[in-house]
Amino acid sequence: MNPKPYLCPKNKTIMAKLQQVLQVSANKDGIEKILFFGSVSAIYEKFSIEELGIAYKSLLNYFTKVEADEATHGDDDTTYIYRNKKCTIIKGVLITKAKSPSRQNQNIEEQ
Repeated sequence: MNPKPYLCPKNKTIMAKLQQVLQVSANKDGIEKILFFGSVSAIYEKFSIEELGIAYKSLLNYFTKVEADEATHGDDDTTYIYRNKKCTIIKGVLITKAKSPSRQNQNIEEQ
């Protein structure tokens, strides 16, 4: 997943934007867990369909549909929420500070 450049509106610095960060809140082994994942498939490595109350393909279809419905608004920072009786899954973006070009070159030269 390659970061997209993102200009922070507050201080005009260039940030790196990574798509598809998912926060999952669900019951695992009798304990309420809040975990973060980089893909829908990674969620199902940790949770079962029974624990989440939704199948992998159904969750993919849900996010595909809500993203298509929102595509006309042009907002890149939209957060999508799936919720049922067993879990809440929030899909959004992770914004990190971009590495400066000189720092990236320095890291390459050190290797």
